[in-house]
Amino acid sequence: MENNRNLVLEAALKLFSDYGYKATGVQEICERVGVTKPTLYLYFGSKQGLLIALLVDKMLPLMRELTFASEYKHDLVANIYAILRLILHVGRNFWAFKDLLVNGEQSAYLGWFSGLCFGRRSPFGDPFDYNCCKGNHDLVERK
Repeated sequence: MENNRNLVLEAALKLFSDYGYKATGVQEICERVGVTKPTLYLYFGSKQGLLIALLVDKMLPLMRELTFASEYKHDLVANIYAILRLILHVGRNFWAFKDLLVNGEQSAYLGWFSGLCFGRRSPFGDPFDYNCCKGNHDLVERK
């Protein structure tokens, strides 16, 4: 059951990204996943509930990282650097980067990252190389 919920979230994310929230219908999301409207409404209550669940699911990890980075550590420069690094770069476990690893140049999030080079592998063996933070390939540069 949880798998259906995740499939609905992923389908909604893709469709909302491609066509926008307003232009994407609940039926279209259901058809993409192969579930019924009552199933979607059971999980999320409404289309707006689906959007809220999607935002929470995707933004909560980033908010946790931002909260940690902004905790004062008695070094203002280090704090500012940590916050900026987080805003300008994402970790390899960021959901949009994972999609890029799976879907390559067909990823809906291709334009989110700078310096992608599909002609060579990253030090991690990814099917492309990318701009990173000061040689640290754990952090991927966003546009």
